[in-house]
Formats: sequence, structure tokens, C-alpha cells
Amino acid sequence: MGHDWGADLLRPRASLATPLLDTPPRAAYAAAMKKTSLPVLIGVAVLAVLGDARAAEPAGAADPAKWQLVWGDEFNYTGLPDPKKWDYEEGFVRNNEPQWYTRGRLENARVEHGTLIIAARQEPFKNPSFQPGATRPGKPQRAAADYTSASLITQHRASWQYGRLELRAKLPQGLDTWPAFWTLGINHQTAGWPACGEIDIMEYWARRPHEMTATVHWRRDGKHQQDHGKLEVPESLGEFHVYALEWNAERMDFFCDGKKYHTVPLAKLDDQGDNAFRKPHYILLNLALEGRGRKIDGAALPQQFIVDYVRVYAPK
Repeated sequence: MGHDWGADLLRPRASLATPLLDTPPRAAYAAAMKKTSLPVLIGVAVLAVLGDARAAEPAGAADPAKWQLVWGDEFNYTGLPDPKKWDYEEGFVRNNEPQWYTRGRLENARVEHGTLIIAARQEPFKNPSFQPGATRPGKPQRAAADYTSASLITQHRASWQYGRLELRAKLPQGLDTWPAFWTLGINHQTAGWPACGEIDIMEYWARRPHEMTATVHWRRDGKHQQDHGKLEVPESLGEFHVYALEWNAERMDFFCDGKKYHTVPLAKLDDQGDNAFRKPHYILLNLALEGRGRKIDGAALPQQFIVDYVRVYAPK
């Protein structure tokens, strides 16, 4: 689909914004008006508003002097995620994970109070694709799921080649939770993985609570390759933080709260004259459960992946 150049207006971050100048009492205001010219008052008001807008942005957010917003979701509505921006993965999708990704279900993905909530739950959920006696791995073999969650994608709605992809979110802390903010090449369904390329902008295993990871996956000579970076964080990632990728024709840089902690040169990712990272990718935002033979701690569920915003920028 290429770039979607429609941009949402940035809403103030209510939890961080400082108040505008208080209106003085009527008498003091009248006296001030007699001593101050209207242009000066207007100039002061504009500076106050602009200063407040800058203060409202969290640490690590995009520098407006360098980046222009081209797509985003501020989640300033209520109900299901905006269908013009988001689609869903559905079912048992990958990695033999135990959760069933649901479609259009408020219990697993909803917008409220200015945030997107992706919730992993322990509950029985019938598999509509179940085929008794099926031998093909994946959906047909399992009659039901014991857990549900959601995976939102921009596939067939918006995709980007280069730019800054940014998320502000609060990550779940349940032991078996596995939230991620990542991309796949738009040719994923035809080229397959890892030939399509994968960029893990934020991947977090809650069993390692002080470690943030970024990984690039690709194919070279028919074999899976990966380049992995990690950041040790002293504070809890259960609070809001900003995760970002800055991606251009030379390299990919990965950030947490403005701190660059990993870089991958694009030239390293060539595969016989092809490069999956010089092509458009779409965004995925999901909360998985880390099964892989591990017993899930059901007592820790439900868990929530709380997203303040998702934004995509182009360089100015």
C-alpha cells in the first residue's frame, strides 16, 4: 500500500501536561489590559500554548524539528480499534503459542480512557477451524484454546519503507506475557518468513523484567539470520515508556526513552542482491503468551498491554 500520508493531530498527553497560565482575577486582569498591548498579550498566549504542547510530549518522543507525523493512532475514541487503521490476526498464529487471537472482541482489544488495551485472558475459546483427526500442525489440531488475546496489524491498510515508528506503552508484568511492537514485509504471504524480513522494535519477555530487546530477522542463502540487541533497564517496564525505530537506507537504530541501544546496518542484511528492508513493511502490535512447553501461570491473568499511542513519522 505504501505510505499513508494522512496524519492525526497530536493530542496533549494529559498525564504529563503542565497547566496553562491561570486567568487572573477580574480586577487584576482589567488593570493588566490597560498596561499591556493586545499584540503582546497574543504573543504571550501563543508562546504559552506552544511551550505547553512541547512539555506535554514524553521523554524520548520524536523531535518535531526533525520528524513529520504521517500516520498514527492516538486512541482518543472509545470501543474497538479503528477499523480504517487496524486489522487482526486470528487464531493460533505462530510459535505454537497457546493463545487464540480473537477478532473484534472488546474483551481482548478495546479503546478506553485514551488508551488501547490488549488483554490476555484465561478462558475456554472454541476453535472454529478444528478438524478431528487433522495431522497438519496449527489451527486444525486443537479443538479449543485455554487463553485468548489480540494481535492488531496494519496489513492492507498502511505500510512504510523507512521513517520513524514510535510506540508509547505500559508493558504487562505477568511472568508468561510476551508483548511486541514489530513489522513484517508486505510480501509476507508470498515470500514467507524470514525472507519477507522482520523488525522487532520492542519485544519483551516479562520473565526478564529488566531487559528490553530489538531484533532483525532475515534470510541469507536460504537460512534464517538474526541480529539481536538488548538494553538493561533498572526501572520497571510496567510504567509508560517510549520505544522507537529510526529506519533509513543506511541503517536501523533502536531506542528506548530516547536512548539508542542497538544499530543494524542495512548492507549487512543483503541476500544475493535482494534486501527485505529496502521494501515496505506493516506494523504488528500483539500480546502473546510464552508457551513453548511451559505451564502458563493462570493466576497471573488477565494481563494488559496498555498503549498510549502509535505514530509513524517521515524525516523533514
